[in-house]
Amino acid sequence: MTHTRYNNYVDLHLHTTASDGRLLPSELVEQAIIKGRSAIAITDHDTTAGINSAIATASNHNIEVIAGVEFSVQFVPTMHILALYVDIENIDLKKELNRLEKVRCRLIAKAFYRIRQFGINISPYKLREVVGAITISNLKMYLISENMISKGSDIDIALQDILNDWKKALPSPKECISLIHKCGGLAFLAHPILLGYSNEMLETIICNLKQWGLDGIEVEHPAHSSVERKQLDKMLQKYSLIKSGGSDYHGNKYNMDETIEISHDILKQIKFLRKEKYDV
Repeated sequence: MTHTRYNNYVDLHLHTTASDGRLLPSELVEQAIIKGRSAIAITDHDTTAGINSAIATASNHNIEVIAGVEFSVQFVPTMHILALYVDIENIDLKKELNRLEKVRCRLIAKAFYRIRQFGINISPYKLREVVGAITISNLKMYLISENMISKGSDIDIALQDILNDWKKALPSPKECISLIHKCGGLAFLAHPILLGYSNEMLETIICNLKQWGLDGIEVEHPAHSSVERKQLDKMLQKYSLIKSGGSDYHGNKYNMDETIEISHDILKQIKFLRKEKYDV
Protein backbone atom coordinates (compact mmCIF):
# COMPACT_ATOMS: atom_id res chain seq x y z
CA MET A 1 0.00 0.00 0.00
CA THR A 2 1.27 3.45 -0.90
CA HIS A 3 1.49 5.76 2.09
CA THR A 4 0.06 9.20 1.39
CA ARG A 5 -0.61 11.98 3.84
CA TYR A 6 -4.35 12.61 3.81
CA ASN A 7 -6.10 15.78 4.93
CA ASN A 8 -9.56 16.14 6.40
CA TYR A 9 -11.28 17.10 3.15
CA VAL A 10 -13.58 15.24 0.78
CA ASP A 11 -15.18 16.00 -2.58
CA LEU A 12 -18.63 14.54 -3.20
CA HIS A 13 -19.34 15.82 -6.72
CA LEU A 14 -16.87 14.93 -9.48
CA HIS A 15 -17.09 14.11 -13.19
CA THR A 16 -14.92 11.93 -15.41
CA THR A 17 -14.71 11.03 -19.09
CA ALA A 18 -17.55 8.58 -18.44
CA SER A 19 -19.79 11.63 -18.92
CA ASP A 20 -18.60 15.21 -19.47
CA GLY A 21 -15.38 15.35 -17.46
CA ARG A 22 -11.91 15.69 -18.99
CA LEU A 23 -10.02 13.21 -16.77
CA LEU A 24 -10.26 9.43 -16.89
CA PRO A 25 -11.64 7.94 -13.65
CA SER A 26 -8.17 6.61 -12.83
CA GLU A 27 -6.60 10.03 -13.45
CA LEU A 28 -9.14 11.76 -11.24
CA VAL A 29 -8.43 9.37 -8.37
CA GLU A 30 -4.69 9.85 -8.83
CA GLN A 31 -5.11 13.62 -8.59
CA ALA A 32 -7.25 13.25 -5.47
CA ILE A 33 -4.56 11.06 -3.92
CA ILE A 34 -1.87 13.64 -4.72
CA LYS A 35 -3.98 16.31 -3.03
CA GLY A 36 -4.54 14.08 -0.01
CA ARG A 37 -8.32 13.83 -0.17
CA SER A 38 -9.72 11.17 2.16
CA ALA A 39 -12.83 10.46 0.07
CA ILE A 40 -14.32 11.38 -3.29
CA ALA A 41 -17.60 10.62 -5.04
CA ILE A 42 -17.70 9.88 -8.76
CA THR A 43 -20.99 11.43 -9.89
CA ASP A 44 -21.09 11.30 -13.67
CA HIS A 45 -24.24 12.32 -15.50
CA ASP A 46 -26.74 9.46 -15.79
CA THR A 47 -24.04 6.76 -15.74
CA THR A 48 -21.95 4.67 -13.37
CA ALA A 49 -19.51 3.62 -16.11
CA GLY A 50 -16.48 5.19 -14.41
CA ILE A 51 -17.00 3.76 -10.93
CA ASN A 52 -15.19 0.41 -11.16
CA SER A 53 -12.09 1.94 -12.72
CA ALA A 54 -11.96 4.59 -9.99
CA ILE A 55 -12.36 2.00 -7.23
CA ALA A 56 -9.63 -0.18 -8.74
CA THR A 57 -7.22 2.76 -8.87
CA ALA A 58 -7.96 3.62 -5.24
CA SER A 59 -7.64 0.05 -3.96
CA ASN A 60 -4.02 0.40 -2.80
CA HIS A 61 -4.51 3.81 -1.20
CA ASN A 62 -6.29 5.18 1.86
CA ILE A 63 -8.95 6.97 -0.13
CA GLU A 64 -12.63 6.07 -0.32
CA VAL A 65 -14.33 6.17 -3.70
CA ILE A 66 -18.09 6.59 -3.33
CA ALA A 67 -20.32 5.31 -6.11
CA GLY A 68 -22.60 8.09 -7.26
CA VAL A 69 -24.67 9.42 -10.15
CA GLU A 70 -25.85 12.90 -11.09
CA PHE A 71 -29.34 12.36 -12.45
CA SER A 72 -31.09 14.84 -14.72
CA VAL A 73 -34.81 14.97 -13.96
CA GLN A 74 -37.86 16.58 -15.50
CA PHE A 75 -38.08 20.15 -14.32
CA VAL A 76 -37.87 23.70 -15.67
CA PRO A 77 -34.98 24.32 -15.89
CA THR A 78 -33.54 20.80 -15.78
CA MET A 79 -32.95 19.76 -12.18
CA HIS A 80 -30.07 17.57 -11.07
CA ILE A 81 -30.26 15.11 -8.20
CA LEU A 82 -27.09 13.60 -6.80
CA ALA A 83 -27.14 9.98 -5.72
CA LEU A 84 -24.44 8.87 -3.27
CA TYR A 85 -23.57 5.32 -2.19
CA VAL A 86 -25.62 3.61 -4.90
CA ASP A 87 -25.32 -0.11 -5.58
CA ILE A 88 -24.12 -0.02 -9.18
CA GLU A 89 -25.17 -3.67 -9.66
CA ASN A 90 -28.77 -2.94 -8.70
CA ILE A 91 -31.06 -4.23 -11.47
CA ASP A 92 -33.47 -1.27 -11.35
CA LEU A 93 -30.60 1.21 -11.56
CA LYS A 94 -28.98 -0.61 -14.47
CA LYS A 95 -32.29 -0.77 -16.31
CA GLU A 96 -32.94 2.96 -15.97
CA LEU A 97 -29.40 4.01 -16.90
CA ASN A 98 -29.49 1.69 -19.93
CA ARG A 99 -32.82 3.20 -20.99
CA LEU A 100 -31.45 6.73 -20.73
CA GLU A 101 -28.30 5.78 -22.66
CA LYS A 102 -30.32 4.29 -25.52
CA VAL A 103 -32.52 7.39 -25.74
CA ARG A 104 -29.49 9.68 -25.58
CA CYS A 105 -27.63 7.82 -28.34
CA ARG A 106 -30.69 7.77 -30.60
CA LEU A 107 -31.35 11.49 -30.19
CA ILE A 108 -27.69 12.48 -30.61
CA ALA A 109 -27.56 10.49 -33.85
CA LYS A 110 -30.72 12.29 -34.95
CA ALA A 111 -29.18 15.68 -34.08
CA PHE A 112 -26.04 15.05 -36.15
CA TYR A 113 -28.18 13.79 -39.03
CA ARG A 114 -30.26 16.98 -38.93
CA ILE A 115 -27.27 19.34 -38.98
CA ARG A 116 -25.82 17.43 -41.95
CA GLN A 117 -29.11 18.03 -43.75
CA PHE A 118 -28.42 21.74 -43.27
CA GLY A 119 -24.92 21.38 -44.71
CA ILE A 120 -23.03 21.44 -41.40
CA ASN A 121 -20.33 18.80 -41.02
CA ILE A 122 -18.86 18.31 -37.56
CA SER A 123 -17.91 14.96 -36.11
CA PRO A 124 -18.91 13.79 -32.62
CA TYR A 125 -15.18 13.37 -31.90
CA LYS A 126 -14.54 17.03 -32.68
CA LEU A 127 -17.36 18.07 -30.37
CA ARG A 128 -15.95 15.90 -27.60
CA GLU A 129 -12.49 17.41 -28.08
CA VAL A 130 -13.78 20.98 -27.90
CA VAL A 131 -16.52 20.90 -25.26
CA GLY A 132 -15.84 17.69 -23.34
CA ALA A 133 -19.09 15.81 -23.89
CA ILE A 134 -21.27 14.77 -26.80
CA THR A 135 -24.68 16.10 -25.83
CA ILE A 136 -27.45 17.78 -27.78
CA SER A 137 -27.23 20.95 -25.68
CA ASN A 138 -23.44 21.11 -26.13
CA LEU A 139 -23.83 20.66 -29.89
CA LYS A 140 -26.41 23.43 -30.05
CA MET A 141 -24.35 25.84 -27.93
CA TYR A 142 -21.16 25.09 -29.86
CA LEU A 143 -22.75 25.77 -33.25
CA ILE A 144 -24.16 29.07 -31.98
CA SER A 145 -20.86 30.12 -30.36
CA GLU A 146 -18.99 29.40 -33.60
CA ASN A 147 -21.58 31.38 -35.61
CA MET A 148 -22.40 28.26 -37.60
CA ILE A 149 -26.08 28.70 -36.78
CA SER A 150 -28.09 31.57 -35.32
CA LYS A 151 -30.61 31.53 -32.50
CA GLY A 152 -34.13 31.06 -33.78
CA SER A 153 -33.00 29.63 -37.11
CA ASP A 154 -34.60 26.51 -38.55
CA ILE A 155 -31.70 24.31 -37.46
CA ASP A 156 -31.69 25.86 -33.98
CA ILE A 157 -35.40 25.08 -33.66
CA ALA A 158 -34.84 21.53 -34.96
CA LEU A 159 -32.12 20.92 -32.36
CA GLN A 160 -34.29 22.39 -29.62
CA ASP A 161 -37.08 19.97 -30.56
CA ILE A 162 -34.65 17.07 -30.20
CA LEU A 163 -33.43 18.45 -26.87
CA ASN A 164 -37.04 18.67 -25.69
CA ASP A 165 -37.50 14.99 -26.60
CA TRP A 166 -34.55 14.19 -24.32
CA LYS A 167 -36.04 16.17 -21.45
CA LYS A 168 -39.35 14.32 -21.85
CA ALA A 169 -37.50 11.01 -21.47
CA LEU A 170 -36.04 11.97 -18.08
CA PRO A 171 -37.47 10.58 -14.85
CA SER A 172 -39.52 12.84 -12.61
CA PRO A 173 -37.91 14.02 -9.35
CA LYS A 174 -40.16 11.64 -7.41
CA GLU A 175 -39.24 8.68 -9.65
CA CYS A 176 -35.55 9.52 -9.39
CA ILE A 177 -35.52 9.71 -5.59
CA SER A 178 -37.43 6.43 -5.38
CA LEU A 179 -34.90 4.75 -7.68
CA ILE A 180 -31.96 6.05 -5.64
CA HIS A 181 -33.46 4.57 -2.49
CA LYS A 182 -34.16 1.26 -4.24
CA CYS A 183 -30.45 0.90 -4.95
CA GLY A 184 -29.39 1.79 -1.41
CA GLY A 185 -28.35 5.36 -2.08
CA LEU A 186 -29.06 8.79 -0.65
CA ALA A 187 -30.59 11.60 -2.72
CA PHE A 188 -29.38 15.21 -2.68
CA LEU A 189 -30.60 18.23 -4.61
CA ALA A 190 -27.54 19.34 -6.59
CA HIS A 191 -26.43 23.01 -6.71
CA PRO A 192 -29.95 24.36 -5.97
CA ILE A 193 -29.00 28.02 -6.45
CA LEU A 194 -28.30 27.30 -10.13
CA LEU A 195 -32.00 26.57 -10.63
CA GLY A 196 -32.39 30.35 -10.62
CA TYR A 197 -35.46 30.60 -8.40
CA SER A 198 -36.18 33.05 -5.61
CA ASN A 199 -35.44 31.92 -2.07
CA GLU A 200 -39.17 31.52 -1.40
CA MET A 201 -39.78 29.43 -4.53
CA LEU A 202 -36.68 27.33 -3.87
CA GLU A 203 -37.96 26.52 -0.40
CA THR A 204 -41.27 25.37 -1.89
CA ILE A 205 -39.37 23.09 -4.28
CA ILE A 206 -37.28 21.65 -1.45
CA CYS A 207 -40.40 21.10 0.65
CA ASN A 208 -41.96 19.07 -2.19
CA LEU A 209 -38.77 17.08 -2.73
CA LYS A 210 -38.63 16.30 0.99
CA GLN A 211 -42.14 14.85 0.77
CA TRP A 212 -40.88 12.58 -2.00
CA GLY A 213 -37.99 11.37 0.15
CA LEU A 214 -35.12 13.79 -0.51
CA ASP A 215 -32.29 13.16 1.96
CA GLY A 216 -30.30 16.35 1.65
CA ILE A 217 -29.05 19.38 -0.24
CA GLU A 218 -25.71 20.13 -1.87
CA VAL A 219 -25.00 23.29 0.11
CA GLU A 220 -21.25 23.49 -0.47
CA HIS A 221 -20.75 24.27 -4.16
CA PRO A 222 -18.51 26.79 -5.99
CA ALA A 223 -21.57 28.53 -7.46
CA HIS A 224 -23.03 29.28 -4.01
CA SER A 225 -22.09 32.45 -2.17
CA SER A 226 -21.62 32.47 1.59
CA VAL A 227 -25.00 34.19 1.98
CA GLU A 228 -26.70 31.57 -0.18
CA ARG A 229 -25.07 28.77 1.79
CA LYS A 230 -26.44 30.22 5.01
CA GLN A 231 -29.92 30.35 3.46
CA LEU A 232 -29.62 26.71 2.41
CA ASP A 233 -28.38 25.76 5.88
CA LYS A 234 -31.60 27.19 7.32
CA MET A 235 -33.64 25.05 4.92
CA LEU A 236 -31.66 21.99 5.99
CA GLN A 237 -32.67 22.57 9.58
CA LYS A 238 -36.28 23.43 8.76
CA TYR A 239 -36.86 20.28 6.69
CA SER A 240 -34.57 17.89 8.61
CA LEU A 241 -32.22 17.37 5.68
CA ILE A 242 -28.47 16.77 5.67
CA LYS A 243 -25.68 18.62 3.90
CA SER A 244 -23.49 17.54 1.03
CA GLY A 245 -20.91 19.38 -1.02
CA GLY A 246 -18.46 19.11 -3.86
CA SER A 247 -16.48 20.95 -6.47
CA ASP A 248 -18.56 19.74 -9.46
CA TYR A 249 -15.22 19.41 -11.18
CA HIS A 250 -15.14 18.80 -14.96
CA GLY A 251 -11.86 20.29 -16.20
CA ASN A 252 -8.50 19.18 -17.50
CA LYS A 253 -6.50 19.36 -14.29
CA TYR A 254 -8.04 18.63 -10.94
CA ASN A 255 -6.49 21.41 -8.88
CA MET A 256 -8.27 20.96 -5.58
CA ASP A 257 -6.47 23.95 -4.08
CA GLU A 258 -8.63 26.10 -6.34
CA THR A 259 -11.90 24.40 -5.40
CA ILE A 260 -13.95 24.57 -2.23
CA GLU A 261 -12.86 22.43 0.70
CA ILE A 262 -15.47 20.06 2.10
CA SER A 263 -14.95 18.87 5.66
CA HIS A 264 -14.92 15.14 6.34
CA ASP A 265 -17.51 15.86 9.04
CA ILE A 266 -20.09 16.30 6.26
CA LEU A 267 -19.35 12.79 5.03
CA LYS A 268 -19.65 11.45 8.59
CA GLN A 269 -23.20 12.80 8.77
CA ILE A 270 -24.03 11.22 5.41
CA LYS A 271 -22.67 7.87 6.57
CA PHE A 272 -24.65 8.11 9.79
CA LEU A 273 -27.89 8.65 7.86
CA ARG A 274 -27.03 5.80 5.50
CA LYS A 275 -26.46 3.45 8.43
CA GLU A 276 -29.69 4.58 10.04
CA LYS A 277 -31.66 4.21 6.80
CA TYR A 278 -30.24 0.93 5.51
CA ASP A 279 -28.49 -0.59 8.55
CA VAL A 280 -25.16 -0.87 6.72
